Amino acid sequence: MAVAFQMTWPGAPTIYYGDEAGVCGWTDPDSRRTYPWGHEDKELIKFHRDIIMIHNRYKSLRTGSLKLLNGDYRLISYGRFNYKEAVAVIINSDFVEKEVKLHVRELGVHNNRTMRRVMLTTEDGYTMEEELAMVQNNVLTVVVPKCSASIFVCKLQAQ
Repeated sequence: MAVAFQMTWPGAPTIYYGDEAGVCGWTDPDSRRTYPWGHEDKELIKFHRDIIMIHNRYKSLRTGSLKLLNGDYRLISYGRFNYKEAVAVIINSDFVEKEVKLHVRELGVHNNRTMRRVMLTTEDGYTMEEELAMVQNNVLTVVVPKCSASIFVCKLQAQ
């Protein structure tokens, strides 16, 4: 969830040496351990590669505007958008799944458009299997799993 937030929030995301491989630390002098050459968390490295690819693929994640879409107990959702695309991010840090209604019209996504989920993280890992969600009454309604981050994208067309 934290890496998904970092890669979709405004600003330059920073990965500290070894984060992508699962390096951890504690307080000084154990603040950072050496890189685990040959013992890296390969799934975590693949995740970082994929989320960075998403960050680079959608210009709105690098230079787009920011709009808070929903805030609730242990849940935040926001949009990044420009005149060509809109990205909606939902981060649910609660221990229960939640139905979320996002007013994506504020991002330029109009009624009866489809938003494509390009990534979902969960406690068990992540998937880039796409899932389509229809915007009805200018609202994107999705159920997000517990402890998850979801990224939805819509290419915008001139209205």
